[in-house]
Amino acid sequence: ASTGSFYIDILNDADTLVGTDRAFLLGPWIDMARRLDSGTNDCITPMLVDNHSGDCRRFLEWNARTQLTTWGPVSKTDTSIPQGPIDYASKHWQGLIKDYYAKRARVTLEQALRDEEAGRPLNSTMISRLRAELAYNFTTATNKYPTTPTGDPVAMSRVMFDKYSSWF
Repeated sequence: ASTGSFYIDILNDADTLVGTDRAFLLGPWIDMARRLDSGTNDCITPMLVDNHSGDCRRFLEWNARTQLTTWGPVSKTDTSIPQGPIDYASKHWQGLIKDYYAKRARVTLEQALRDEEAGRPLNSTMISRLRAELAYNFTTATNKYPTTPTGDPVAMSRVMFDKYSSWF
């Protein structure tokens, strides 16, 4: 439990650190994708919540999020992420680290702890289901991410150094 929590803390701190540099922001990627809308309103995908047919900006954001995470579409009813190059286009971007990678680690840790407490082996089927749910929720979300850096990279690096120096 402590090792898993430690890993999740590192991911969340890394998310904050990379948010100090524009090159590591998820916001511009999503904004750029939404701006590709040509105004034709002919984008249709059954993967989106309530099908949002014709909402090309929404479709383009979904596509941009999917490319970074599962590569292939994950539907609301999937019990696992479909086969493919998962994390193929992964990035170390603020927002993606905290809202996808850290949450993925968290659901895995929580399931492992539930299984341990119940005295049973790790339920990889449930982990697959939880990860598919997380992927679906992340790829169909429309929450905004910063498009400008926040914080001081040197100050944040010092905080992280102090926090983790005993490990080096």
